[in-house]
Amino acid sequence: SRGDTGPGLTFDRALQLKSELTAKWGDNAPNVVVVRSAEDFPSSAKVDPAYRRAEGLYNGSPTIWINAGAITNEARFGQVLAHEAIGHYGVESVVGKAEWGQIVDAIDNLASTGSGSAALQSVLDSVAKRYGTVDRETFAKEAIAVMAERGIRNSFTSRVVAAVRRFLR
Repeated sequence: SRGDTGPGLTFDRALQLKSELTAKWGDNAPNVVVVRSAEDFPSSAKVDPAYRRAEGLYNGSPTIWINAGAITNEARFGQVLAHEAIGHYGVESVVGKAEWGQIVDAIDNLASTGSGSAALQSVLDSVAKRYGTVDRETFAKEAIAVMAERGIRNSFTSRVVAAVRRFLR
């Protein structure tokens, strides 16, 4: 997840928020590591120079990284956590290959036709602005992550969110 660097939460408050927001997560939940700055992200994330602006990171391991120094307030911390935990870790962990293909096709179709709700089109526009030209799978992953971040519910995001919640408990 990318965002503008701001004054940030205090590191101690970010650690408290992590504990509060993940307290009821179960054994399948990802490990959440809060770092002071993007420089503390794993070296694998630093291949992309845009890492310096990242508020959060999921790199395919069972760990989510949250950059407290780039997050301006408590609400945004929760949004970034949802973006990474549900939109990235959760989707990759619980959605099967066939269903994932259907989701990618559906999001690609919505993006290319401009159909769907105004809220959904806002998400797709935001992803296009944030990430530029990316492959269909990356675009779909980011779109789902932004939907999770914004709390958008529609037929397929509701299915994905329900599956992720079952998995995380």
